[in-house]
Amino acid sequence: MIQNSKILILTGSYGNGHLKVSNTLKETLIAYGCNEVIESDLYLEAHPILTKATKFLYIKSFTYGQKLYGSFYYAGKKEKSVSPLDFINYYGRRTLANLVKEFNPDIIINTFPMTVVPEFLKKAGSPIPMVNVLTDFGLHNNWIHEEIGRYYVASDDLKAEMIGKGISSEKIKVTGIPIQSSFESDDDKNRLLESYGLKKNMPVTLLAAGAHGVMKKYGRYRPALVSNKGQPSYHRLWP
Repeated sequence: MIQNSKILILTGSYGNGHLKVSNTLKETLIAYGCNEVIESDLYLEAHPILTKATKFLYIKSFTYGQKLYGSFYYAGKKEKSVSPLDFINYYGRRTLANLVKEFNPDIIINTFPMTVVPEFLKKAGSPIPMVNVLTDFGLHNNWIHEEIGRYYVASDDLKAEMIGKGISSEKIKVTGIPIQSSFESDDDKNRLLESYGLKKNMPVTLLAAGAHGVMKKYGRYRPALVSNKGQPSYHRLWP
């Protein structure tokens, strides 16, 4: 089914995780012989101003905007039938309808937790199959919908949590989160350390702060990493 297929990949630019997964899927599908693959940051294309505002809250979610952004995000994890996210689930429908009409995909792959896509397919009576590639290790309810034909998840724990929500185990495949092929390549460690000005004879610790560096008081972790035998190599990549 993959070969000679037209595939629409939907994603979201909140951080780099969803984008990296969608880019990886696109490269892999093309390598496997897909006829055509297109990507769409649906919310950004449909509502750029709203998306920029919510992305700003996302970036500030570990500092000033934590409570406000958290109220929107965690509302989608509750069992309530109505949440602050419900109105957002209709955003992007017109853009999606145009994409489906113009591109006429054989399958839709979603890498961002939003229900506007399966709701659109349901109401339009569309036969286009849809799969969700979960880019989270925790379950957000916006990943779940009756119209989703297959879920690709990161872990057995996540699969068990989804089964607890009533999703058939046959619909869930534990594949891990897709990563770029560059992670599989072998690199010269000494050359890599040298490129960042790091000492070869000292331990190296990588602190991952996300694409936007949204980690509070980043520098405070440095003293805790100082070795009793000397000053360790230290290189700050971002921000």
